[in-house]
Amino acid sequence: MKQHLSNLIASHEEWLFNRVLDYAKRHDYVKYASTLREAWRMSVAVLSESLLDALKVYDQPPELSPDDNYMQDPIASLGIREARKHRQRGVGLGMFLGMLKYYRQSYMDLISQACFSKDREEKCRLFVARFFDRLEIGVSLEAAEAEKSKVISEVQAANRGMTNEKNKYLTIFESIATPIILFNESNKVEDMNLAAACLWQSSGTPGGRYYGQEKTGMDLSWLAGDLESFTPDNTPEVTIEKELRDESSTRYFEVKLKQMLDISGKFSGTVAILNEFTDYKHAQAATENAYEELNQIFNSASSGMRVIDINYNVLRVNDTFVNLADIQKEEAKGKKCFEIFPGEACHTPACPLKRVINGAKFVKYDVEKIHRHGQHIPCSVLTTPLKSPKGELTGIVQDFRDITQRKQDEETLQNTNRRLQDIIEFLPDATFAINQDSEIIAWNRATEKMTGVRKEDIMGKKNQAYALPFYGQQRPMLIDMALTGNKKIENLYSKINQRGNVSWTESFVPALYNGKGAFLWGKASPLYDTNGNVVGAIESLRDITNQKQTERALFEEAERLAVTLSSIGDGVITVDDNCEVTLINPVAEALTGWSQNEAIGRPMQEIFQIINEYSQESVENPVHKVFTEGSIVGLANHTVLIAKDGSKRAISDSASPIKNDLGKILGAVLVFRDETEKRRAERLMQQQAAAMENSMDGIAILDHKGCFIYLNDAHAKIYGYSNPRDLLGKTWQILYDEQELKRFQREILPVLAKSGQWRGEALGKKQDGTMYCQEISLNMLDDGGIVCVVRDIDERKKNEEQLKFLSFHDPLSGLHNRNYFEQEMNRFENSRYRPMGIIVCDVDGLKIINDTLGHHAGDNLLRAVAGILKASFRDGDMVARIGGDEFAVILPNTDFKATENASQRIKNAVEDYNGDNPQLPLTVSVGLAVGDKESSMNSIFREADNNMYREKLLRNQSARSSIVQTLIKALEARDHITEGHADRLQDLVVEMAKAVGIQSNKLSDLRLFAQFHDVGKVGIPDRILFKPDALNEEEFSQMQAHCEIGYRIARSAPDLNHLADWILKHHERWDGNGYPLGSKGEEIPLECRILAICDAYDAMTSDRPYRLAVSHAEAVAELRRCAGIQFDPLLVQKFLSLLECKKPPMKQKPPLA
Repeated sequence: MKQHLSNLIASHEEWLFNRVLDYAKRHDYVKYASTLREAWRMSVAVLSESLLDALKVYDQPPELSPDDNYMQDPIASLGIREARKHRQRGVGLGMFLGMLKYYRQSYMDLISQACFSKDREEKCRLFVARFFDRLEIGVSLEAAEAEKSKVISEVQAANRGMTNEKNKYLTIFESIATPIILFNESNKVEDMNLAAACLWQSSGTPGGRYYGQEKTGMDLSWLAGDLESFTPDNTPEVTIEKELRDESSTRYFEVKLKQMLDISGKFSGTVAILNEFTDYKHAQAATENAYEELNQIFNSASSGMRVIDINYNVLRVNDTFVNLADIQKEEAKGKKCFEIFPGEACHTPACPLKRVINGAKFVKYDVEKIHRHGQHIPCSVLTTPLKSPKGELTGIVQDFRDITQRKQDEETLQNTNRRLQDIIEFLPDATFAINQDSEIIAWNRATEKMTGVRKEDIMGKKNQAYALPFYGQQRPMLIDMALTGNKKIENLYSKINQRGNVSWTESFVPALYNGKGAFLWGKASPLYDTNGNVVGAIESLRDITNQKQTERALFEEAERLAVTLSSIGDGVITVDDNCEVTLINPVAEALTGWSQNEAIGRPMQEIFQIINEYSQESVENPVHKVFTEGSIVGLANHTVLIAKDGSKRAISDSASPIKNDLGKILGAVLVFRDETEKRRAERLMQQQAAAMENSMDGIAILDHKGCFIYLNDAHAKIYGYSNPRDLLGKTWQILYDEQELKRFQREILPVLAKSGQWRGEALGKKQDGTMYCQEISLNMLDDGGIVCVVRDIDERKKNEEQLKFLSFHDPLSGLHNRNYFEQEMNRFENSRYRPMGIIVCDVDGLKIINDTLGHHAGDNLLRAVAGILKASFRDGDMVARIGGDEFAVILPNTDFKATENASQRIKNAVEDYNGDNPQLPLTVSVGLAVGDKESSMNSIFREADNNMYREKLLRNQSARSSIVQTLIKALEARDHITEGHADRLQDLVVEMAKAVGIQSNKLSDLRLFAQFHDVGKVGIPDRILFKPDALNEEEFSQMQAHCEIGYRIARSAPDLNHLADWILKHHERWDGNGYPLGSKGEEIPLECRILAICDAYDAMTSDRPYRLAVSHAEAVAELRRCAGIQFDPLLVQKFLSLLECKKPPMKQKPPLA
């Protein structure tokens, strides 16, 4: 049974909810059914869950028993909780029990529809019935408890009502804006409201004293005497004025004392109501000062003035008028205006007084007044009306200015029609209160006096009736915002201040005082009960019209001063006579680093520390000089201000004394400005001027007419002028030719006018007419002038052209270089250039020529090849030097036959060249190739290059031999190897070789060595070889190189190759001081040692360009001296022995020149 019932309830929870909701709608529980739909769903869910929990605990709930404690029963407790919950939602007990009945019936219907067996159905019905019986008992228990609580609540509510009523009046007392103090019968302070406590800052937060705090129990000494004299025997109410002073200010109060009586009429204390009228006192003093000031102005005016009423009676005259009219003030008063200074217009419609009375705003005219002694005085007269604040005419003011001496310098007289007005008497604060229904519950006497509405006529009224006497209409006021919290009310006021729940504001109220209106200060706050609920609101109003007028005047004056000080760009500091700071403006704050709060009261020396910019020593404060000298003092030059943070600023300006009307110095004012940027700018300008003067670029400034007003030396020199003054005042157009000027007009000046700047290149004209390329930058100035910067780039342009030429040309040959050749190879890839021929040439033997005759000889040979190639081809053919000794020719649209003919032209040209230049033969290896449309340029070039190398290999050896033979012939032509010298040297060397035992098969090599040992001298310039004087160090170094040149020549010649090492070392010395290797002793080949002795002997005994031959004996002596130093000593002995066996050779004739 339990499991079946559990499944049935769990699966039909939604059905049960809809059934119950339908019941609620049919019984008009609309609100409950619609707004708390989820609450219904929760209720059904809770009942279903509780029923399921009961099925887990009981087989059957026990039957009801009178002795059971159902407060502890879980099912009854559920009924208690559900009834309480529904009651809080607004469901009555009868309604809830009806719902439970329907819950019960719904579960019963669900069981009936389940088609259980009869037995199971009966058990389920019994279980549900007993469950809902206990549930309804819990509902009944909750109903009983609720009735009990209701009775208790009513008693408590009555007590709270009494307390609230009391607290409401305490709240009103605390919220009244007028200070109120309560004294007991012993004149001790019993209590005071918030406004009174705040006068001496002795109160807590608003509302903090509402609910019966302890009484203060203190005396008020300043009021003690008045309280003592105010006894019950005297009048019940008295008003006195009190002046109270503290350390910083004086305050004035009107104190109203009133007796308090208990129920029996016995005196129980005194109420003191304080109304502060300090602002009134200040206004009164201001009015008196203003009257006195006006009176002084009137009497000290430089013009004669008189005041006349509308009946033409003179009311008053000033001192100047007395002197002007020669009449005493007392005598003038009361007289008719025409009795003093009569005029022609008197008693006529043109009378200025009548015109002003008839509505003229003013009448001004020049007239001659007649002095009472008959003297005519020319005067400028200004007649103006004198009106009351309401605009009513009350009199006339006439201003007489003697213009006898100052007729051409007439000054307009000031309007003196201001009349003193009565100060409105200060009134106590008006206070009224409303309850939560906006019904007026309080309306004090000050409010009656302010509005003219009696308390009995307005108490209890609603609908914002309290606003009518203030605004002439029923509208929200500050008190409504305090009551409702409606922020929209703020829009009715210019500004509302708030602190907590207290709001206050100032506003103009137009309906007060019979429509005159007044400025009121108002404060409003809510009234609370003991639970903190708002039960009403209170508002206090104070007439601050006089205060606002005073504030406005002070504010305007302060605003003018503040705006002036804040808006000026200088720092301003004022000090008193103790030299302590009294004012510092924002600029001074920024410059010194001291805020106004920090600076006020501090010594000036601490705030304003200054030093000399260069010496860094302290400078005397100018304010101190003001006090000692009593006059304006300017700051010294180069003054620096040290700010609070240690930063330094350059400053300038002065200090001035502040004096009273007696000339006494009351203080001083220091005015200074930050000169840091100015001085930095000055230094920068100096640096810029120096930079401009020393600039390599020409810099000039033109005026709006295009004439020079400044130019530096470089600008003049660029144009060929020796002095800049030669161009000052002249137009820039003289520096360009006609064609370039047209370009300026067409291209440059329009861009300059539009964008304000232009930069580019132009052709300038120097003073001598020479044209040159320049880089020019133009910038437009605001005044229409132009700044011009010019740089001579003529040399740079030439270099650029040269670089551009060199980038595609070989500088040695003048032909195109490899870079250009490769670009052309790419360009000629197009098939429209086919057939394409390429010829590659290589100069044979260039290296040996460079090594022997020097690179200048090799370069000449390359130039010759270049000339041959250029002469052999068409203009459309491309000839290039593509390597050190390689040349190539591209022949577009050229077939094989034409290419072969071109190759033959090269060979023929080389033969012709060799015929004309036999001294150094030129041999060139040539290869060619021709490609069709399918061939790439690279493949054609590779084929031509390979063909050239094949030819080069075939002729390489013969070319070398030819060159060597040519070098040998060159050596013979220079007479370095003559037949006599060669024969003698060969004979000596061979005889010496035989003497030392050298084999006969080597003698032929020795003969060849003797003949060609100096072959390297073909690479030595004639100026050195044939120099008659001794060689210098550089020349001797060049001469020593012939050994290495000879070595390289021998290595290149097959017949001399085996002698190359002997030729290299034939100038080595026995002691190691020879050249080029520095070999010594037997490290030197024997052949070289033999040759050295024989060559030295023959050289000494033969004439040379730089000396004559010596005798045999002298030569022998020299060989002995140098034995062991320059020569092998043993070989020297052998050579001398050999000479003794022979007859000394004859002296040879000198060689031909």
